[in-house]
Amino acid sequence: MHNIVLTGANSFLGNHLIQKLNKSYNINCLVRPNSKRTNYSNIKYYEVDFLNPVFKKSMFNNIFAVIHILSIKSSNHPDIFKINVDFTKKLVEAALLYKVKKFIYISSESVQLPGEDCYTKSKKKAEKEVTVHNNHLILRPTVIYGKKNTSDIGFLIAMTKRIPVVPIIGNGKQLIQPISVEDVVKCIDSGLLHNISGIHLIAGQNSLKYREIIKVISMALGKNIMVIRIPFAMGYVIAKFFSLLKLHFLQKSQIDNLRIDRVYSMDQTEKIFRLKFSDPKEGIYRITK
Repeated sequence: MHNIVLTGANSFLGNHLIQKLNKSYNINCLVRPNSKRTNYSNIKYYEVDFLNPVFKKSMFNNIFAVIHILSIKSSNHPDIFKINVDFTKKLVEAALLYKVKKFIYISSESVQLPGEDCYTKSKKKAEKEVTVHNNHLILRPTVIYGKKNTSDIGFLIAMTKRIPVVPIIGNGKQLIQPISVEDVVKCIDSGLLHNISGIHLIAGQNSLKYREIIKVISMALGKNIMVIRIPFAMGYVIAKFFSLLKLHFLQKSQIDNLRIDRVYSMDQTEKIFRLKFSDPKEGIYRITK
């Protein structure tokens, strides 16, 4: 079996990826001290100080690929550039030093959207660092959904289970194209198997209005959900308030991105990755029930 290095092993995506890849790869997970560990025989854990990383040769012994998921999402976090950019740069340098053949980086759809914050800036800079490796694959997933996810659509599902009212910014007609965590994992697996390179945005097969997502969730739960519209102007005021409190619950950049339709054709991407992306309407209904 090939050997790979993985960061972000305990993240939502990382957990799903390990479930898939442990059947075909030996995995060296770079983790913080006292992090969660699994008992798979072909998974090893190496503790790393991500602010001041030291990469030992044993971590990269006969490594075929690095899969870099780890990142800080909160734009207000004091270490966001140290982790998202500086650590990425050092990880790429280590991959080059130890002659790792492939480097896969999980970026974000946000790098190509109008809204900009520290998270987006850090991901853009990190992408530039990754392109130093001449066999790189950068994936830009849209909003990722799946079982046990606690953010984005997962947070929306959890909220609608508790209260019958959902606030939305704008009219809820803007289109987004969420992607299932299983499809992201398939893209990573295919990237390894078929040596796919370059930068690729990945999304679900179809787009949905934000209102439609709420409707799908309410149908799956068998509940009537009341939608309260918040004008964009008021949304910016709320975002500013959260910013003053150093909370990342809602940011100006997120509202900026809500003002546009985020619709993509996946036909060519499906051919490249040799897979069929799933329909988010069906997927969100499935994980909500």
